[in-house]
Amino acid sequence: MTGSISPPPTKRRKVRAECGNLTDFGATLETSTTTAASDPSDQPVHIISWNINGITPFVRHHLTKPITNYFSKSPKSVRIPSSQSGLSQPPSLRAFLCRHNYPHLLFLQEVKINSKDEATQRAVQAAINTPESSETAQLPPTYTAHFTLPCDPHNARGFGGRIYGVVSIIRDDFADRCVSAVRTVDWDVEGRVSIVEITSPQPRHPIPSPLPPSAKPSAPRPASSHDDKPSTAHPSNIAVFNIYAVNGTNNAYKDPKTGTTCGTRHDRKLAFHKLLMEESLRYEARGWAVILGGDMNVAPARIDGYPNLRTYPREHIVNRADFNTRFLLGEDMKALGGNEDGEHVFQGIDIWRTLHGPEASGYTYYPRGTAWGASCDRVDYFVISKGLYEEGKVVEAEIHANALERGPSDHVPISMVLSLR
Repeated sequence: MTGSISPPPTKRRKVRAECGNLTDFGATLETSTTTAASDPSDQPVHIISWNINGITPFVRHHLTKPITNYFSKSPKSVRIPSSQSGLSQPPSLRAFLCRHNYPHLLFLQEVKINSKDEATQRAVQAAINTPESSETAQLPPTYTAHFTLPCDPHNARGFGGRIYGVVSIIRDDFADRCVSAVRTVDWDVEGRVSIVEITSPQPRHPIPSPLPPSAKPSAPRPASSHDDKPSTAHPSNIAVFNIYAVNGTNNAYKDPKTGTTCGTRHDRKLAFHKLLMEESLRYEARGWAVILGGDMNVAPARIDGYPNLRTYPREHIVNRADFNTRFLLGEDMKALGGNEDGEHVFQGIDIWRTLHGPEASGYTYYPRGTAWGASCDRVDYFVISKGLYEEGKVVEAEIHANALERGPSDHVPISMVLSLR
């Protein structure tokens, strides 16, 4: 387990000395807010992931005004009732980006956008680029949103197709310099995986500027098993996965092509783990490092659930063991009821747990209708290639657990800072 790996003290002190104490992102990531003239590949990469549990509260205003106004002054706030958020705050994606000093990557999960709903997709692009009245930067960064939305006719029909889905929001100056591609995968059509390929410092295929008002948001290109050809990989090549993992239930899972029932959502969750692991291993085989970030829908250990870890039904235990085996340092699969042939697994590191220690408590899921902290789980986290940790690339990993950061969601954001040097 990750708790058995002690962070090298000298290495952590060295990284912190170079980059500063990044526990307070608002105070120490000022370098991330520099103008486009700066070279973003020289800065620590700030990544935030958040299960937003529905994008509608953040884009409602942009759906009721001409989309041509998305670079106008800050819109009137649509405030969340204090009974929902714990605090009265406007649900604004741009305000979130400003508050966190313009992260390079913002991964959103469970956005609940119908794949044919172009108006909402344009509204998201407007929401992340409409300046806030409080912005003081002379040239505040702009962003581009990349959508991976469900197109499964049999498993993504609920709520009029407004279900699942992830959005990868990338800062344009960083994309131009460091991002070569944004991809999805051909083995999932529920809108659960988006991959941002970082090939710092040389740009290859710059991401386009924000969408013009009449433009149709482009879909990411699927990454298939035919893409795993040898490449001229550079040690700094990193595949960053935005993940909304399957939530295991006893509901039926249907073949996406035929509609035939072929097990439960628990079965699909196990299959998702295997496919995600294989995708990660393909990158590593080509010399890439991998970062898996998002809502994994698994609390890895007893300490990650309060007051209790989910153990009923039994499938939750099986799902947890399967995830830990495939992604967290490759525990023996046979001992956990896995592949008796000794399947090669992704030996990753739960970076928050590793940096904060085996006894640290921190949670990311705070359900609505329950008193804050009365019941919570840590199901959102980053799992990274072991090499990134051993090389001292990770500067910090944090959970932003408070009612303000939770906003209208039932999850709080997580973040990590990565050095490309």
